[in-house]
Amino acid sequence: MDRFWAKLIKNNRTVESSDIEGLSTYSSDENMKYCLEKVCDIFDLSIPILLPKHNREWEEFKKVTFFKDDFIDDIDFDKFEFEIIKEKKKKKF
Repeated sequence: MDRFWAKLIKNNRTVESSDIEGLSTYSSDENMKYCLEKVCDIFDLSIPILLPKHNREWEEFKKVTFFKDDFIDDIDFDKFEFEIIKEKKKKKF
């Protein structure tokens, strides 16, 4: 199951962060969009505009960064980072 981490950054400092777990019935891309919406609700943000640039970042790095121009509303931070957390598999003895 996928886990995602989101953080709001202002002046190179994390001012707020949250992690969220995706749904097991969703694909990785569906989980990304679902969790992005959920974390925006947690942060009380409008959902940023997903541009082809963001899709390329996600496909290549499993991380996307949104800036002020990616939001319709005014925001009080410099950037919003959203990434997948790779969980380490537990070793069986």
